[in-house]
Amino acid sequence: MPEYAPIVDRREVTDRYDFIIFPPDDPFPRFKVRHPPRLPNQTDAQDAVSRRSTERHYRVFGIYLGLSQAAATDRGYFRHCAVAACRRAQKCVSRRDEEDWSIFPGPAMPPCCDTLERTEPLRQLIRDVTADFRAGVFDSRRNAPRLVEAGQRVNIIFRGEERG
Repeated sequence: MPEYAPIVDRREVTDRYDFIIFPPDDPFPRFKVRHPPRLPNQTDAQDAVSRRSTERHYRVFGIYLGLSQAAATDRGYFRHCAVAACRRAQKCVSRRDEEDWSIFPGPAMPPCCDTLERTEPLRQLIRDVTADFRAGVFDSRRNAPRLVEAGQRVNIIFRGEERG
């Protein structure tokens, strides 16, 4: 019987984003970027495309966390959050460990969303707001005002944030 051998993760983990420009007043959390290893036959241009795509994935993940925190604040989840910093700030400011996938969508959901009953309303609210942004409708009466404000910032940020 073959012996168990753990899978070795050879990804480069870094806090540095080479292809994303962050505005100085960026309100959204950042995630560490986990770049896959460069393939042996990959050109510099192919590697750059891969790295840009990976950075964009983690940037979107951070924006989703920011929107989730705004939605959790609007729903008042901070009042019963296990993290004291949220209760003191009277808004959702905490985040899960980047490896915590105990509930979908993992680290892109704040710790106060520990059940599907708390997670699903936030995800639906984010879906509604992003659909409104795509349609060009910013209805703050229909959607959570804080979430709409955060979404407008996303729209502004994504217009000119990529380089290279």
